[in-house]
Amino acid sequence: MASDEMWGHPLTCSYRVMAVDRATGHEVRRLPSVSGGSISRNLDTDTFESATLTLRGPVGEAPDLVRVWLDATDQLTGEETSEPLGTFLVSMPKREVDGRTESTTADLYGRLRELADDDFDVPFPVAAGSDAVAVAAGIARGCGLEVVADPSDFRTTAEWTFGVGGGGDDSPDTKLKAINKLLDVAGFSAARTDTYGRVLMRRYTKPQSRRPVRVFREGPGCAVERQITDELDRMAVSNVVHVDYVTQDVTVRGTAVDDDPNSEWSTVSVGRRIVKRYEYQDLPEGTTADAAQATANLRAAELLSSERSVLRRVTLTCAYCPVAVEDAITVDIPTAGVSRDYVVRTQDIDLGAMCAMKIEARNFGR
Repeated sequence: MASDEMWGHPLTCSYRVMAVDRATGHEVRRLPSVSGGSISRNLDTDTFESATLTLRGPVGEAPDLVRVWLDATDQLTGEETSEPLGTFLVSMPKREVDGRTESTTADLYGRLRELADDDFDVPFPVAAGSDAVAVAAGIARGCGLEVVADPSDFRTTAEWTFGVGGGGDDSPDTKLKAINKLLDVAGFSAARTDTYGRVLMRRYTKPQSRRPVRVFREGPGCAVERQITDELDRMAVSNVVHVDYVTQDVTVRGTAVDDDPNSEWSTVSVGRRIVKRYEYQDLPEGTTADAAQATANLRAAELLSSERSVLRRVTLTCAYCPVAVEDAITVDIPTAGVSRDYVVRTQDIDLGAMCAMKIEARNFGR
């Protein structure tokens, strides 16, 4: 593992692309050298990640999977390290030959694409009392994917059936949507993949509670470009929250309204209502209407409080360092007027000489 100091120094970067055997997960051969490409990750897309590569030389039989490695050398100390940048499904739509040279363009897709492309052949029942995360992990493993899941004590309160219906929220029409629905009700983030192609199922943690994994600080060793974009999204702050609990036994709506004239974001201060709605199906069986109403009102008040967090966004470009999407980071660049904690939402890695990484991150501080 590379030292932290290395990522603040100038690096010499090169790349290896290895074919990966689907059955064993082992790297089996090296593909031609990379002459260009990029890797993109985005929390707002179901399949999370994709990439493009240009390979110089004959590829031979196209592999099912590839893993892209960064081989970096610290220009100041000579320290060397290798970092996996991602493991992907492969499509090679174009090969160019001019008699002397050959190059191939490869389109790469994250392994969640395998779950997004698949559906259930017959209705898939989930019994009441099931461990939702274990069921989600079982669906992914049944498609040949390795899963790393946090433990969960959540159990479903009603029977669900996937693989039937019109494909809406109540009846997901792909295995990935079914997995994410199960994870959501258990209080987990949507499924993601790591750089080895493993499916991660992680318990959701509020952005304010996440500990930064890296600090981008102004001064000696700063690897951030001078151009930074800092944005404040006032439209993302709601002042009314509706919470609907819909179960076989009861349907109730809880409401919380910020109408305090002294609140910067209230209906009075803003002059209009900005409503967000949330729906849940996890009330215990047999809950009375009064108890359900109290639960819904309390949940609405909690969510309205969390909506008081004003969303800011920063976009920066830096030299590559091992920071993942959903990681918390600290950006401390006083000359740009930016000094706060953020959570990484998107990441674009340029597979060029410097392995530059463009990050969009969001701050949810109050």
